[in-house]
Amino acid sequence: MGRRVLGIILFVVGVLLAFLLQIPITGNVIAENLGDFRYILSAVLIIFGIVLMAHPLTLEERVVSHGEREQIKSAFRQWDGKLTGAQKKVLSRYGLRTETTGGGHVAFYFPYSQTKVYTSSTPSDQRTGLNFALKQLIPYIEGNYMEHVA
Repeated sequence: MGRRVLGIILFVVGVLLAFLLQIPITGNVIAENLGDFRYILSAVLIIFGIVLMAHPLTLEERVVSHGEREQIKSAFRQWDGKLTGAQKKVLSRYGLRTETTGGGHVAFYFPYSQTKVYTSSTPSDQRTGLNFALKQLIPYIEGNYMEHVA
């Protein structure tokens, strides 16, 4: 979370600096001393701010460790549309809830979250649960867990 805030601050400072350098004020020491290079600092601040805001989390900063990823994958490997004890344990560890929709899907979500992830309650093959865990559930947990823990 700190990385995004720093990125926003750097972006705003860069934009303000670029704007202030455009104003033709007599005695504008910054604009006069920088000469042709006066936009480089603001461009660097803007780009660095964008990078900090958009940069993906490193492995150490992820919510789901490598071992936990393996546990989630193992629990959902044999998904048959009904929650097993191992799957319930994984979901309760992160505070996730489930609900069955009218269209034959199971929704996984954090309470008070605006987003949900869905999978079929009648999977077509054995890889359905594993694919769901890898491509939807784990990224959903990593993207939303910190926002909904408090």
